[in-house]
Amino acid sequence: MRTFIRGSIVLFLVACNYFTSLTKLQAQTDTKPILKNLSLNDLSGFKTVPQQWKIVEDVSYDFNKPEKSVIKNGTGILINIPKGRSESILASNLEHNNLAIEFEFMLAKGSQTTMYLQGRYAIKLNDSWSNQQTLPDARINVCRAPGLWQKMTVFFQAPKFNNSGTKTDNAKFLKVEYNGVTIQENIEIKEPSINSPLKGEVANGPWVLAAGGAIAFKNIRYLQFENPADVKDCMGSVPNENILDRQIIVTPQLKTIVQRCFIEYDHKKRTFCAAVGHPDKINYAIDLSQGALINFWKGGFIDATSMWTQRGETQIAVPLGSKFEISPSPAFAILSNDKDKWPEKQSDKFKFKGYKVDVDGKPTFLYTVSNFSIEDKIEPQENGSLLTRIYRVSSGKDANILWFKLAEGINIKQVEKDLYSINNSSYYIKYANDQSSKAILREAGVGQELIVPISGLKNQTEIKYSIIW
Repeated sequence: MRTFIRGSIVLFLVACNYFTSLTKLQAQTDTKPILKNLSLNDLSGFKTVPQQWKIVEDVSYDFNKPEKSVIKNGTGILINIPKGRSESILASNLEHNNLAIEFEFMLAKGSQTTMYLQGRYAIKLNDSWSNQQTLPDARINVCRAPGLWQKMTVFFQAPKFNNSGTKTDNAKFLKVEYNGVTIQENIEIKEPSINSPLKGEVANGPWVLAAGGAIAFKNIRYLQFENPADVKDCMGSVPNENILDRQIIVTPQLKTIVQRCFIEYDHKKRTFCAAVGHPDKINYAIDLSQGALINFWKGGFIDATSMWTQRGETQIAVPLGSKFEISPSPAFAILSNDKDKWPEKQSDKFKFKGYKVDVDGKPTFLYTVSNFSIEDKIEPQENGSLLTRIYRVSSGKDANILWFKLAEGINIKQVEKDLYSINNSSYYIKYANDQSSKAILREAGVGQELIVPISGLKNQTEIKYSIIW
């Protein structure tokens, strides 16, 4: 496949083996679940519980104000409600040796919490989205914005001791996966972390949470194992060095890269796509047949190995990083009113007209639908904190109204005047209500949609919204 790329391409010899999620272990036929759920119906899974820790049904944290939260009574979520600036310590009843643990968590703005495995070896859960700090030894900062759910998976190997109690092997983080990205691997820990709640080193110890701000946890699952080989399928195997010279990683350095390609979405190949990578590691993929943003992610750009080796038979560009998949339905459509169902495919009045690039290589995609002309530019802003999409629409004469879909999901909540939480607090949409067209939040099948109408055009109208994650 012939491609046209603007920018610089760096080929890295790295591994592309993807590992199976911990949750897939449950598909095995063992009569007992291999992955155990920590019950959050109450606090019985923990030792003496400080009053700051509660079990609730739901929680939301304000995007801008660390002290503001909304809590719904019930069960299923563990939260810390801070009092003053002192840390609140919570220790598990479980005393573990080698441990695989995965959990989802939500941080308030500025929150700083540490999980200590065996009460001694630190994993930082800090709001590094707001202060742009990465984890120690982390490859990239993939922390999400305050008030969004995040996911972490940790594979921990405990220190080893001989019969006389002398340590023979240091503790080790075999792998730490944060929001789908491996940020640490084979990190040896020679001694307990500074300020760890428990001192010395032992064969078994509890995992401990030291919360210095508001934080919530759910879906805590764990597995104790004897040897790393027991969780090899979870962690992924060591790459075969014989294939490394065939690995092709595309990385923007000085300019944005536009890569025409095929993209896999929901296990199906979409053949009319473009992946766009920025030097600041904010990337997205768009289905040009729909004008639909289908993926956005932070981290590496794409693995192009299947596009450019073995005659490029598969030709799929694989996004690298912390990826979101969103609806592939048309980004815009002509409807008679706000009750019309959103189409699954673009009408025959839609045409993709190519794209133009600016001096930095950033593309603007061009479309027509009926008598409307649309310019569509998507770019990172505010140091990569936002992915902003700007539509510029020239006048059309269609009797109906042109509509833009900003988001769809299981649920959409307006959390501030101009801010919407999408899909159970997975990401935000920011849309200023003082723009010429007001956003409409409506029911749609089993979920909701956030749509904006364009009508009464004179010359040109601009619609602008941002994705925050």
